[in-house]
Amino acid sequence: MLPVLILLVVFVALMVTLTVVAMRLAGRALGATIARRVEAAEYIQRTGQVPPAWIAATPGSSPADTRRIHADVLKRLDDLCSYYERARVPEDAGMHAVLLSRLRGVRAEWENRDIDSLLS
Repeated sequence: MLPVLILLVVFVALMVTLTVVAMRLAGRALGATIARRVEAAEYIQRTGQVPPAWIAATPGSSPADTRRIHADVLKRLDDLCSYYERARVPEDAGMHAVLLSRLRGVRAEWENRDIDSLLS
């Protein structure tokens, strides 16, 4: 009976430890994701340009690559707008409206520009 009890205690301790570690790792990953979104929104709002972290390949190598990069940039901006629609960050309603308005305006502008002009 004692060995079974010891195994149970060890199992519970191991599960608790693994749960705590997993929660900390998830918190760090979530924090990093939120930080990247905030940095991207601030960069776009301040400069009106594509954040450098969003560009994974050199544009202009082929027409297909250029279209893919342009579509990816627009998708990332759509995702960013969706995040801010759901998150209600910043909490001030006026600031939130201004941020969303600016991001949507930039989206409309970027849609009508080619990727080379967005990066220059």
